[in-house]
Amino acid sequence: MVTGYALADIPGALASGKLDAAELTEPDREIRQQRGEVKLLAPTFNAIAPHFLIGGWVARKGWVDAHPEAARRFVAAIRETARWANAHHAQTAAIVARQLKLPLELVRAMPRATYGEVLTAATIQPPLDVAAHYNIIAPMRAAVLIGPPR
Repeated sequence: MVTGYALADIPGALASGKLDAAELTEPDREIRQQRGEVKLLAPTFNAIAPHFLIGGWVARKGWVDAHPEAARRFVAAIRETARWANAHHAQTAAIVARQLKLPLELVRAMPRATYGEVLTAATIQPPLDVAAHYNIIAPMRAAVLIGPPR
């Protein structure tokens, strides 16, 4: 594992030969691949699992207990947004292109996320297992991180 490079420095380090390989984020990977500057060696996230949680929202139990209706509405809004985005990929491409000031065809070519519509231990467990394998965290069961459904 190479350390010492900020995410923004990786393309320059690749171009100058200081790095031979690295993970690039979108849209940088797609832009550079279209230019012929890089090639995809491996879909790195697939080494973790076909589907897993890469980011999410967290609230303290005390806050949720004190604000159950706000918590419920927040969860409902996030779920509704995820469902809409998953079902309207073309429309979300246009939104991403407009917000990031990118060509629409570039955004359409990029791999993009499928948003989780339900939080499950099965989607949380894979990154925990990888982190534990590399001694980043102690092994743990994802189920203990999820509160009961409300």
